[in-house]
Amino acid sequence: FEFAVFLENDLLVAPDFLWLFRASAWLLTADPSLFCVSAWNDNGFSDAALLRAELNATRLFRTDYFPGLGWMIQNTTWFSLRPSWPRYPSTGWDHWLRHGGRQQLELAASAESGGSGAARECVAPEVSRTHHFDQRGTNVKVGTPMAKKLSKMAFSTAKPHELGDLSYLLKENYQDLLHELLRKAILVSAEQVEHLEPMKAYLVPFVRRDYKKLAQKLQITEAQPRSSHEGLIATRDPKSGAAVFLANRLSSPWLPSTEQAFPHEQRHVAAARPGESCADMCQRLRMICSDFELEFINDCAALKAHFPCEEGCGHQVGEEIPCYVHEASRDTGKQCLVTDDAIPRCGAKNQAYIAFHIPADHLLAASVMSCPAALAMAKLSYPETEISRTNDLKAVTSDGSGNVLDAMATGVITGISLAGTIAGMLIAFVAAMAFLNAALEWTGELVGLQGLTFDLVMSYAMWPLAFMMGVPQEDCLTVGLLIGQKTVLNALGGTGHKSHRKSLDRHRFFLPLHSVYQEFVAYRNLADLVAKGAISTKAEVIATYALCGFSNFASIGIQVGGLSVLAPSRKQDFARLALRAMVTGSVACFMTGCIAGILISDLPSAP
Repeated sequence: FEFAVFLENDLLVAPDFLWLFRASAWLLTADPSLFCVSAWNDNGFSDAALLRAELNATRLFRTDYFPGLGWMIQNTTWFSLRPSWPRYPSTGWDHWLRHGGRQQLELAASAESGGSGAARECVAPEVSRTHHFDQRGTNVKVGTPMAKKLSKMAFSTAKPHELGDLSYLLKENYQDLLHELLRKAILVSAEQVEHLEPMKAYLVPFVRRDYKKLAQKLQITEAQPRSSHEGLIATRDPKSGAAVFLANRLSSPWLPSTEQAFPHEQRHVAAARPGESCADMCQRLRMICSDFELEFINDCAALKAHFPCEEGCGHQVGEEIPCYVHEASRDTGKQCLVTDDAIPRCGAKNQAYIAFHIPADHLLAASVMSCPAALAMAKLSYPETEISRTNDLKAVTSDGSGNVLDAMATGVITGISLAGTIAGMLIAFVAAMAFLNAALEWTGELVGLQGLTFDLVMSYAMWPLAFMMGVPQEDCLTVGLLIGQKTVLNALGGTGHKSHRKSLDRHRFFLPLHSVYQEFVAYRNLADLVAKGAISTKAEVIATYALCGFSNFASIGIQVGGLSVLAPSRKQDFARLALRAMVTGSVACFMTGCIAGILISDLPSAP
């Protein structure tokens, strides 16, 4: 074969789907900087009428971000890729083609030309020629944000033979076209995008950590800067219709040199030891680690210069990335990892809570601060008005065991009873909360309110509390939702958030441990927000303290069940005080969040 077309089995195709490939195939042979033609535009949404009126089904563009979803390559490209295809892929093949595979193609081009390999790009249409029809897949499921997002994609109705002359897509012609379009573009900041004038063109510099908010304003894909050409994304303002060119400060040569970002002139790149964060390594070398500098080595070629990368280079999401995975037992073992989703952080490690990319220093501080906070709140919530019976050690009596064997047998019986009671109480409380949450969600649907759950209600109820802890106003609802998830949703084990069930199930070895991992749901969601740049640094730190606790509805079952076995005569007292204890514990966590809000000033979003 000379060309191959790859099409996923959950895609519908447009009338001129095959004609797109037939008309553009000559570009792949005429221009060595191109390696594929795709039928998909990641930013081809149709929900903004003014913006999408400008979409032209006959217009194509170049992108160095592999689009996938219906694509064509030459046979020579396939033969270049096949030997380097990872033996143990831990991520999607599309992500691999954007990183490790693309580098392999550039190296192959370099070997053929005897010089430096040019960046390999794809041709894609402004209006997609494919469309998802199945909503039961791994990523595209009915009712999920991904399914709702993809349903808004424009779908071409163009007929064959309508594409015209495509020579403008040849590299030199395309560069000349962009030069002409950008010649009169007005340089503005990301904050000025909300006030653009019609019939004008604007050039907007950005860095990846600020991209999501910018993408939301322009109604394009938020996850990563997609559909870019040399770090430049062409779109239009949905309000004014003005042409907008987003330029990545780290990689776009289309920006003035004063707006471009370059590695620090005294930068030193070194490989950290296994389990060592970049910050720890820099401290060992008596240097300072910069989060921003990590962006310049978030690249397969940069990693391969310092690590063996035996199993290739792949894409994952995590603040400890870019990195090399030393442990061969992991699914990403012996791979170099890059990310175009998460924002790298110097202090990130991959352990326990830290595996959720929560700063270890703040977690340790929150754990220590919670001790005096819990004691203080316990005294305020249930003050002692009498002298404690345990004030005198002589008041403590033996359990009456005759010998060591009798004591061991009694301990085993008590332990089994304790574990069984806790498990039963936990099942009962989780089931009750699941029923109430389902009933509330069902009631909401009856009146047209989709997704009405206790954690959503809690997010609004906790808004003032988040504000009092010092969370910036624009993040209060987000932090309130995290607190609601930690208090209510976590008790359901992820009932309302199916995307987190699998990660929690890996930790659910014994049912009584379920509540221990409940706050992990909120922390994982917090990590996702941080990775996508959807929460400020100050809000992240305060939330880290406020979420660090055991106070949730499921813990009530553990307290009542466990303590009732140890002191059966006080069961009614435990039941009466359980809810008060949960509230007291929550307030103790919020106190540590308040301290963090007082001591931590407004932190910048980028170093």
